[in-house]
Amino acid sequence: MLQKIEDKRNQLLSAALYEKCLTDDDIVRLSQELDIYIVKFQKQLDLQRKKRSLSYKGVAQTERMSHVLAGVNI
Repeated sequence: MLQKIEDKRNQLLSAALYEKCLTDDDIVRLSQELDIYIVKFQKQLDLQRKKRSLSYKGVAQTERMSHVLAGVNI
C-alpha cells in the first residue's frame, strides 16, 4: 500500500509541475485517488492497532483470571 501511495504521489507531483494548474481535471483526479489510498492505509493501521490492543487486553484478562483462580481453594 505504501508503494501505491508513493507512486500516486509522484504522479501527482509530476502532473502538477507539468500542468501548472492545480484545478486541472487530471490533477484533481490524481489527488482524489491519492486520498483514497491514504484513507485505506489509515484504516489498515487502525485495524492493526485495534487487533494488537485487543490481543494485549485478552492476555491481560487471562493473566488476571489465572491469578484470581490461583488464590481459590478447590
